[in-house]
Amino acid sequence: MKRVLVASFLLLFISIAGYSQFGVTGGINLSSLRSDADNNANIRLGAHIGGFYEVRLFNNFYLQPQLLFSHDPTSVKYPRAEETTNGYYINLPVTFSYKIPLNEKSKIGFDFGVYYSYGLFGNKKIRYTSEYNYSEPLFQDHHAEIGLIGGVRYEQDSYIFSTRIRYGLISRTVIDNKVLLLMLSVGYKFGK
Repeated sequence: MKRVLVASFLLLFISIAGYSQFGVTGGINLSSLRSDADNNANIRLGAHIGGFYEVRLFNNFYLQPQLLFSHDPTSVKYPRAEETTNGYYINLPVTFSYKIPLNEKSKIGFDFGVYYSYGLFGNKKIRYTSEYNYSEPLFQDHHAEIGLIGGVRYEQDSYIFSTRIRYGLISRTVIDNKVLLLMLSVGYKFGK
């Protein structure tokens, strides 16, 4: 029985490895801060770069974990102050994709999944309407966020063009602010 289980596991691993690909991706981020406080959030421009591993699960369904390094700045105006952040993060999105072939070389795909974002370094500045200003390192007490991610992609040969939206659900900060982020990416898959 053990031999059958080991053989089945190896066969499954080899078949999954036969339908998997590595790739690189990068692009721009448009981020905005959401909170329960009375504020006016602005959209700020950032960037991301990283890699992914794509596994074909069955038919047109795929699993794609990614590892991204990103710059996600935010700016928000409160009634008596303006807060800007410049944060750098490690992001771990894991999405399920459903891909529809358009022809032999191109596909359109729909992605949905979850992400985990961990703040590495950055700074936060608060400018008050009075003369007092305040600046501090951004991640003194560690920052982590968990949320949903979804999007659409177009694949032509080994190139990927995608648009994704990240929607923060759980944030570990002093003020319960969460980031809403639009990602525009270009990627490349190695191998067939």
